[in-house]
Amino acid sequence: MSNRLLAALAVVTTLALASCGGSPSTPDFVKKAAMSDMYEVAAGKIASEKGQSEAVKQFGRHMVEAHGKTSEALKSIVQAEKLHMKLRDTLDKKYQKMIVG
Repeated sequence: MSNRLLAALAVVTTLALASCGGSPSTPDFVKKAAMSDMYEVAAGKIASEKGQSEAVKQFGRHMVEAHGKTSEALKSIVQAEKLHMKLRDTLDKKYQKMIVG
């Protein structure tokens, strides 16, 4: 796994833990981390398509790529650990509101 991917996963982990207010259960953590990744991908797509500078567009593409990889890694972990849970494939209302405004 690349250093950038590990760094991105560490950031997502930290954000998910902070949003849970302590030590969440494994399913809660996985759901929050997956939702955070999905949000970052959606925001990255918007930045890459509508950014006013090439730097913003490039950053958006990087977010899509990096969080797409961590999403796939998380799905693989869920499967490998046999957590028997289904991850959402759409943003929840909180994150939809953040994207739409």
